[in-house]
Amino acid sequence: MMTDDEKVFDIGSKHMSFGSKYIYMPHMLENQLSFRSKSKKYTGRSKRKPISDALKKIFIDIIFYKKFCQKDYDDLAEEEQLLFDEACSYAGVLTNNIAKAETHSSKKKKELMKQFEVYKGELLMGNDNTDLLRKMRNLLMQLKKDALIANNTYDKLMAEILLCI
Repeated sequence: MMTDDEKVFDIGSKHMSFGSKYIYMPHMLENQLSFRSKSKKYTGRSKRKPISDALKKIFIDIIFYKKFCQKDYDDLAEEEQLLFDEACSYAGVLTNNIAKAETHSSKKKKELMKQFEVYKGELLMGNDNTDLLRKMRNLLMQLKKDALIANNTYDKLMAEILLCI
């Protein structure tokens, strides 16, 4: 009888693509990580490395569901994080793209919020020009469209602007 883990991997292939390398799935079932090259031959780093169920879940999520959960990664022990980073580097998988995207969006959010605060400061100093209020509204709409602020924050700030118009 197959276990639940074995059913997940019952897809007709012992090797699953991970970046430029392949992970040998029978070893993954045994909570061990080993790589193969494109020709599915052993590589210099194909020695089995023991991994936890949590790290195994991260690899499964990436391989089968094409998703990466930062929270799961953060919950790993430090040595497992290093092993995961090393595996990604070796296979050419750029998980730091996720981090770069988050950094870019937080940087964009900071810039847009800084601009919003400048506009808000002008408004508090008595500049109730409709052009300024329109800019603030457009800026808020941009933040919401890019999902850089929560809906409740958007609603609160938009209400403040509309009260001034």
